[in-house]
Amino acid sequence: MGLRSPKENITLKLCGKVYNLKATKSEEHLLLKAADQLNRILSGQKQQHPNADEKDILIMTAFDLIVQSLTEQDELQTSLDRIKVLNKQLDEILPNN
Repeated sequence: MGLRSPKENITLKLCGKVYNLKATKSEEHLLLKAADQLNRILSGQKQQHPNADEKDILIMTAFDLIVQSLTEQDELQTSLDRIKVLNKQLDEILPNN
């Protein structure tokens, strides 16, 4: 049996609604940070579009976050591919000892 961090109850408030979750201490920090960021983004969207339906704001926010995530994944993959090329070039230049 491996050592696992115990999960504790945490409370998140998202879009004005309270959610009770279980998380380890290390997960808790990330979840609280994510909830805070999401609430700030939604608040900003509501200020920019005061007449928009809340469902539309949620959908567009989710869409924007997914586009941002995919863009970052593409940039990371491009960087990893470049590192592989550089490593290959270094292997060809440097002697193998």
